[in-house]
Amino acid sequence: MRRARRSMARLVCCYAPILLVWSLLGLANFAVAQDPNEPVQLDLRIAWGGGPVQRWSGDVRVSTGQLRLNRLLGMEADEARAVRQVDGRLRIEHRTERAYDGFDISVTAPLSANLQIHLYPQSTDGSAEAIVVPLQLLVDRPHSAALDDQGTQLLVRRTPGDMLRPIFDRPSLVFAPGETFSVRYQAVEPQLPLGAKLRFELRLSHARQTDAIWSQSEAVSADRSGGVDLPTTFPVPLPSEEGVYELTATLVEDRLANLVFSAKPLVERKVQLVVIDPAKAASLEDGPLRSIVDIDPASPGWWQRMSRLSQYNPWRRQRPTELFNQPPTTRSHLDRKWSELTVDGWHAFPLAIERVGEPHLLEIEFPSDVPQSLGISVIEPNAAGAISPIGVDAGLENKGLVGGETAEVKKHRLVFWPKSSTPLLVLTNRRDDGEAVFGRIRVLAGQAAVAPATAQPLADGRLAIAHFEKPLFVSTFSATQDVNPVSQRSLDDWLTFYEGGDRLVKYLQHTGYNGASISVLSEGSALFPSQLILTNPKYDKGVYFLDGRDPVQKDVLEMLLRQFDRAGLTLFPAIEFNSPLAALEQLRETYGDGRIDLVDEQGRLALDVSSAGGQGAYYNPLRPEVRAAMAQVVEELVQRYGHHPSFGGVTLQLNANGYAQLPGAKWGMDRETVTRFLQETRIANSIHELGPRPSTAILGQHRQAWLAWRADQLSQFYDAAAQSIRRRKPGGLLMLDTAGAFRGYDWNDRLAPTLLRNMTLDAALLEAGVSRPQLQASDAIALLRTGYVRPEGEPANLGAYEMINASQEEAAYSQHVNRGVLEFHVPATMRLTKLDQANPFGGADNFSWIAAEFVGVGRQARRPLIEALVDVDAALLLRGGWTVPLGEEENVREVLQTITALPRERFDDIAWAKPSPLQPVVARRLVKNGTTYCYFANASPWPITLNMTVRSAMATTATPLGKSAAEDVSLSAGDAAWSVTLPAYGLEAFAINSPATAFESAEALLPSAMLAALDQRNKDFSLRLRSLRSVPPLAVLKNPGFETPQQGEGLANWTFNSAADARVSLDTDNPPNGVNALKMQSDGGVAWIRSDSIPRPSTGRLFVRAQIRSNRAQLSPPLRISVDGEDYYHPLSLGAGPNPVVEPNWRIFEHGVYDLPTELVDLKVGFDLMGAGDVSIDEVQVFDVGFSEGEKRELQKLRTLSDGKYHQGQFADCYRILDSYWVRFLQERVPIAPELTQQPKGVERTATLPDRPAPAEPKEESRFEWLRKYTPRFPRF
Repeated sequence: MRRARRSMARLVCCYAPILLVWSLLGLANFAVAQDPNEPVQLDLRIAWGGGPVQRWSGDVRVSTGQLRLNRLLGMEADEARAVRQVDGRLRIEHRTERAYDGFDISVTAPLSANLQIHLYPQSTDGSAEAIVVPLQLLVDRPHSAALDDQGTQLLVRRTPGDMLRPIFDRPSLVFAPGETFSVRYQAVEPQLPLGAKLRFELRLSHARQTDAIWSQSEAVSADRSGGVDLPTTFPVPLPSEEGVYELTATLVEDRLANLVFSAKPLVERKVQLVVIDPAKAASLEDGPLRSIVDIDPASPGWWQRMSRLSQYNPWRRQRPTELFNQPPTTRSHLDRKWSELTVDGWHAFPLAIERVGEPHLLEIEFPSDVPQSLGISVIEPNAAGAISPIGVDAGLENKGLVGGETAEVKKHRLVFWPKSSTPLLVLTNRRDDGEAVFGRIRVLAGQAAVAPATAQPLADGRLAIAHFEKPLFVSTFSATQDVNPVSQRSLDDWLTFYEGGDRLVKYLQHTGYNGASISVLSEGSALFPSQLILTNPKYDKGVYFLDGRDPVQKDVLEMLLRQFDRAGLTLFPAIEFNSPLAALEQLRETYGDGRIDLVDEQGRLALDVSSAGGQGAYYNPLRPEVRAAMAQVVEELVQRYGHHPSFGGVTLQLNANGYAQLPGAKWGMDRETVTRFLQETRIANSIHELGPRPSTAILGQHRQAWLAWRADQLSQFYDAAAQSIRRRKPGGLLMLDTAGAFRGYDWNDRLAPTLLRNMTLDAALLEAGVSRPQLQASDAIALLRTGYVRPEGEPANLGAYEMINASQEEAAYSQHVNRGVLEFHVPATMRLTKLDQANPFGGADNFSWIAAEFVGVGRQARRPLIEALVDVDAALLLRGGWTVPLGEEENVREVLQTITALPRERFDDIAWAKPSPLQPVVARRLVKNGTTYCYFANASPWPITLNMTVRSAMATTATPLGKSAAEDVSLSAGDAAWSVTLPAYGLEAFAINSPATAFESAEALLPSAMLAALDQRNKDFSLRLRSLRSVPPLAVLKNPGFETPQQGEGLANWTFNSAADARVSLDTDNPPNGVNALKMQSDGGVAWIRSDSIPRPSTGRLFVRAQIRSNRAQLSPPLRISVDGEDYYHPLSLGAGPNPVVEPNWRIFEHGVYDLPTELVDLKVGFDLMGAGDVSIDEVQVFDVGFSEGEKRELQKLRTLSDGKYHQGQFADCYRILDSYWVRFLQERVPIAPELTQQPKGVERTATLPDRPAPAEPKEESRFEWLRKYTPRFPRF
C-alpha cells in the first residue's frame, strides 16, 4: 500500500501543471463595467500547486456577500475535511501532504467586493499576508500569485464554462434513445462587445468529433453592459443510436463574413451526455480470430529484426536497454528454446495492432512443469502520450505439476482492447527465488475474443459476481480518455466510462459471470451524484476539462445500471466509508469537542495510529449519529437506483482503515461510549465504578460483554441498511465485504500463522465489531467469507492472508441462506522506473506502476471456485480484487456457467443407500419444484471418474446444467448405471426430471498417480520433520565467529559499549571453533554488543543460536540473548525461570522469536550482560526456520493426521493438509537431510488404497468432522 500511496501522489503531481495554463486564458474586456454594487454570482476555481509536497492551512472569504463550496479538486481521500465551509468562509487544514489542491466555489457579491485568500504551509508560522483579488478583475481574466519561493503558484479564475451556464431540470445526463433534452442557457458576465449583433448556436455531435447531427441557432444582441439575454428553451432531439454526444453552445458575432469563414466563438460551452438503448444490442460477428502478431523471443533472429527496425519505430532513442532491464537469456526445455526472466527482470515487446479499440486475445506459451509467477501487462500511452497507472495488468501463477502429469507446452490467454496501434507487452518475473519462463507470443484479433458464453443462467439461481474493490473498470478494459485542449492532460470524459461499461458487460457475458460488484464510492471519490457526499475527482477527472463539459457530476452508476438492465445482469454498487462525510463534519464542527472521533483506551485518535492516503477511521461507529449518517448514504443509493431491474443491493466494503467496522477490541473507548456500554449492559452506572483504569477492567473481566455490545451496535446499522434495501427492492441484499477488514493497525502481526493459535476468524471479526451469528440471523444480509489468492513471490500481509485462508468456519457459513464467498485476488504492485526513463512513447510525466492480479493456470484457476462449493455450498460467489482478474476466462467459464445454473437454495450431501468413501468427490442434491438437482465436485488436482447407481420408478432424464450443447443422460427405470467424469477441480451438475430419484451407490475411480503422489508427499513431510535440526543458517551475519582481526578498539561488523565496569574483547582461550571467541565482562555494569543490521526474514521468525560458556565457575552470569530493532526489543534471559543456565563448559543456547513485527526495521542480534559476570561467546548463527517444542508436537499431529486421512480414503482432506501453509513452509525451507534420503526397502509403503470393510452404518462423517477432532484449530497451516 505504501507503493500505491506514492504512486497516487505522483499522479496528483501530474495534474498540478493544469493550473499553470490558466493565466493564458484571459479574454479581452469589450464591455463597460456594470453597476459595481449590484450582486452577481460568479463561479470561481481556486487552486494551487507546482511546488513541493506539503501541508497547507488557511482560509478564503469574501469582503461582502456570500460564498458556497461547490466541488473539491484535490484527490486525497481526506479532502472533505481538509476543505470545509465554516461560518461563511472556507477553511483549509490539510492532514496529509499534497502537491496540489483546489476547489470550485460560488460567490454572490457585488463586483466591487474582494476575494481574500490566506494560504500558508503548516511548516511556517502563518504570518504570510492574505492575497486580495477584486471580483471585478476575475470577470474576464485569471489571477495568479506566488505562495512561496519554491514554485507554488496560486491561480484563481472563473470555473470553466461559467460565462455560459446550461440550465436543465433532470438528475443526470443519461438518456434513452430519441429522448428530448430541454435546455436553456444563461450568459453570466460574458463581457461581449456592446450592442453587438450575435448568433447563439447549438450543435449536437458525437463526442470527440466535429460532425453536426443536429443544430439550431438564433439571433441575439448584446446589451449596454456586455451581457445578453438567452430566454429560449431548446428541445434538443437526441439520436436513436446509442453513444456519447456533445452539445456545443457558442456565441459568435453575426457577420457577413461568417458565410465564408468560420467565426471564432466569443463564448463557448460544451455539455457531454450519453444515450443508452434499453434494447439488447446485436453482437457483431467478424469471423474467426485473426493472427496479427507472432513473436518468438527465444529466436536470435527476432532481436536482430528488432534492431534493424528500431530506426522506423515510433519510440524515441531506441536502445536495447529500452526493451528490458536485464539482458535476455534462454533455456532449452521440452525440445525447444524458451526465454527466461531472472529475478526482478522484465522484458517489453512491441505489438503491432491493426484495429484500435477492438477486442484482441494475447497468447503466451509457457511450460507446464516450471513453477513461476509471470506478470503480464499491456502498457499504452494515454491520450496525452504518457504512461500512467493503472492499465491491463495480470499474471499467471503456475505451481507446477502434480503426480502423474507430464510436462507440456501450455498457452495463457488474456483479453484486452488496445487503445493505441503500438502497445507494449511487458512481462515481469515476480518471484525472488527462480526464473520466469515463456515462449512464443501471439496476438489474435476479432469479436470472437469476447464471444458470449452460450449457456444461460437460472433466473433465480446462484450469482457469479465479478468484484471491483476500486472504481477501475475503465482502466481494466482500456477505455480511452480525452486530452484537455489547453493543458494537454489526459482526462476522463463520458466516452471513457461508456467504453469501459460496454466492454465490462461484454467481458462478463464472455466469461460466464451473471453479475458484478463495482465500487462507486472509494477514497472519497464517487461515481454518482450525491447530496450527502462532497466527492473528490480521483476516479472521475472530468472536472478538470477547461471547456466545462460536465455541468453536473457524471452519473456513471445510472449508465452502468442501464447497461446491466439490458444485458440481464445483476449489479451491486459497492461503497466504503473511509473518508469524511459532509453531515458528520458539520456535526463535528457543531460539537467542537471531537466526541464522534474514534479513540482507543489511551485516548489516541485512530487517524493518528493508522491511515493510508487520507483514508481512515474518521468517526466512531458506536455513536448513533455516525451510524445514522452512513445509513442515509445507503438509503440515498437505494432510493435513486433501486427501481432498476439489475439493482441487486449494495456491497458494503469493511475496512480497518474505515468506520463501517472497528479496528480492534480497544477502539471506541471514549468516556461517553463506555458509559453507554456500562449502563446498557447494567455492569455499572458510572465509569468511575471501574476504578482508576476502566479500560483494564473492560478489556479484562468485561471483555466478552464489551465485544458483544459493540457488535450489537454495528449489527443495528447493518440491519437498518439491509432493511432499507428490502423496502425498495424485495430480494435485494446487503453484502458485507470483509477483504479489507484486517488491513492496517496490528492485524497482520496478530494474525500471523502459528501452530499454537487460539484466535478464530469469528473471534477476529468480533474484535472488529462484526458478529457472524447475529448477521446470519437476517436473510437480507450476506456476510462474505473471504479467501485470498496471491502470487508466491508477494510477501505483503502474508500472515493475515494465510491465517484467514486456513480458518475453518465452513460449517457455520454453509448454514446461512446467503452463503457468500469472496475470492479476493491480492494486487501485486511493481514500479518500472527504467521503462519511464526509456520513454518509449515520447510523452511527459511517465509513471509505469503495475498492480497485477494473478490467476492460476489450468485446473489451478478453478480450485478456489470448487472449494467455495465444497466448503460452504456458495450461493454468492464473488471473484476479483481491485479489478476483476484477467487471463483465466477459458479455464473458469464452464464452472461459472454451471454454478449460475444451480438453484440458490442449499444443497445437502447425498445420502447413499450403500455408503462408500468418495473423496475427493463431493456429491450433493436438492429437490425443488418436482425436479432433483445434483452436482458433483472434484476437490483434487487429478481427474476422477464417478460410477453411480441411481433408482427411479420410471425412466428419467438427467439434463446437464451450464452446458448448452451437452446431451441429456437417459436413466432407465429401476437401477440405472450412471458414470460422470470430473476433470481436475471440475464440476458437473444435472437436473433430473423426477423428485423421487434415489442414489443407491457410488464408486470413485482414483488414478494411481494420485495415490502415489499423496503417499510420496506424506513421506516427504515426515522426512522434513526429521530434518529440522539440519537446516543451514542464514548467511546474513558478518563475522559470526569473531575471527576477523580486531581493528583498534572496535570489532568488525559488531557494535558494543565501553565502560569502566563493563568490557567487550576477543577471547583466544580455547574457543570451540577457530582462534577467537567473544568475551564479555562486567563488574556490575551493563555490557552489550550488537551485530550489523540484518534483513527481516520473510518467515516472520528468527532463531539465534550461539555457543556460550561462563568463565567464573561460581557465578551464573545474567546474560541475555537479544533480538532488537527500531522500537523493538525481545530478549531471552538465560538462567531466569525455566531458561537454561550458562555453565563453565561450552554449550549451545538458542533464542527463538516467532512473531517479528511486519514493519520491523534495523533488525539486529546481540547479547546483554546485565550485571557482574564473565562469559565467552562463539559461533553465532541465525535461522529463519525453527519451531518450539509445542509447535513440533503440533506438526507431528498434522503428519499423523495426513497419514491417517490417506489410509482412510479421505484423499481431499489429505491433499489439503499436505498443501497447507506449514507443510508448504517445510517443503520450501527445510531440505531433506542427506542421511535420510536412503531408506531401507522394508520401510517403503506402497501407494495403494488398503482394503477395508464397508461401514456397517450408512452414516458418514462430514467432510471436516474427523479433521476437526484431531488437528490444531487451523489445519491448513
